Amino acid sequence: MNFVNLSRATDWVQVINTLPSLQQLHFQNCSLGYISSLSYINITSLTLLDLSSNNFHSIEVPKWIFGYHNLHFLDLRNNSFIGPIPANSNATKYIDLSFNFLNSTVPSWLYSCIDLESVVLDFNFLTGAVPAGFNNLCRTRRLSLSNNNFQGNISDLFGNMSKCFLEALEVLDLRFNQISGQLIDQLGEFKRLEYLNLNKNLLTGPIPASMGKLSSLKVLGLGYNKLTQNLPHGLGQLCNLKGFYIFDNKLEGVVTETLFANLTKLEIFSASNNQLSLNVSKSWIPPFQLIVLGLGSWSLGSGSKIPSWLEKQKNLSKYLDLAGTGISGSIPSWFWDTQTLNLSHNHLQGELPDLSGVALCIYLSSNKFEGPLPRVGDALKELDLSNNSFSGGLAHFLCDETYPTYSLEILHLGENLLSGELPDCWNKWPSLRYLSLRNNQMHGSIPTSIAFLANLESLNLQNNRFSGEIPFAMHNRIKLVKIGLADNNLEGNIPV
Repeated sequence: MNFVNLSRATDWVQVINTLPSLQQLHFQNCSLGYISSLSYINITSLTLLDLSSNNFHSIEVPKWIFGYHNLHFLDLRNNSFIGPIPANSNATKYIDLSFNFLNSTVPSWLYSCIDLESVVLDFNFLTGAVPAGFNNLCRTRRLSLSNNNFQGNISDLFGNMSKCFLEALEVLDLRFNQISGQLIDQLGEFKRLEYLNLNKNLLTGPIPASMGKLSSLKVLGLGYNKLTQNLPHGLGQLCNLKGFYIFDNKLEGVVTETLFANLTKLEIFSASNNQLSLNVSKSWIPPFQLIVLGLGSWSLGSGSKIPSWLEKQKNLSKYLDLAGTGISGSIPSWFWDTQTLNLSHNHLQGELPDLSGVALCIYLSSNKFEGPLPRVGDALKELDLSNNSFSGGLAHFLCDETYPTYSLEILHLGENLLSGELPDCWNKWPSLRYLSLRNNQMHGSIPTSIAFLANLESLNLQNNRFSGEIPFAMHNRIKLVKIGLADNNLEGNIPV
């Protein structure tokens, strides 16, 4: 009965309990808001129970759910259950408790189910160390524990893995936890591992060269840790790798084209915010076609020009980050085909073209751009043009009649040479959450329509020449948490 509206069914548990021969119960996304307890379980034949994506808010998982002896498949994800994971379950093959508010440690019965094939506990508040008992499971293909509060040393977890665990596991997801310690050589001994994600933990030390032996690996996530030293050349043997994440670490050294020679399937290389340098020949043709590339803060080893090999990336449509790489010149036209483009903190220059049909997020702050502000489209979500030399007024930018409204949420135009009065057409920008015009040369009154931006959280008009009074309607902006009006010529009262 998936997706059938059962919001008014308050006695459904008792009704279902009258069906002793029932083997599978599919109640996904049924708007169920109440789940009662049972003193006696009559549906002893149940092998599959799917109650995912209902409205069981702020209640504990009923114990009867974990009382079946033949249950092989249990899915309770996305229900906002609270409290501990109940004890004494015999669910043996598949269990998914993700997207709840469970806050206990992992009970021992869970890693004692010898036939367990998949365990998914993502997005909870589970604590303690990840039990080493998982390492003795011989049929587990997926172990997904991301976005919790797990702690402990990674060597305690993976220092003594059973042979059958190493041969069976295909997915290991521990991202967004607090696991510490240094990566160990044993991580390279998995035979079928296709997905390894340790992003956003507290890992330190070097990346072991043994990880280059993970021949089946398709995704490797080591970003947002404290990893040091260089990238081992052995990682270049990961010939099936599609996603490679090492962003926000302390990695250093020189990366050459040798590392990428066998990475022909690579689609995502996210490596911004390290201390790495790229040294490739001017004639280098990458063996891959990326859709995501993050090289922010890298030294690109090609003087100050945008590397010519980038033009060979015909699929680079999702994300391109070259912030802080020291590049100069003008922006190639094909860059605008990327949904998220970050070229901030460089030496780029010139005027910007019409951007009405491109991108979702554009970050060009701290460059040498000049001329008038460009036209933008109604799909753009974030635009940062701060700390450049843009000049002229805002009327053509803000009041363009091409689109009735715009979707822009973040607009940062601070630290430029913009002048003139602030147009009174902010009704076209209802999604704005952040607006900064600080440190420009604008004057005149603050228009009334700016006070009707219902989603506005931050407004910064500092260091201009605005005059008159603050619009009285500003007192209705209940989401506004930051406002900057200093160094202007404003007068009158501040609305209560």
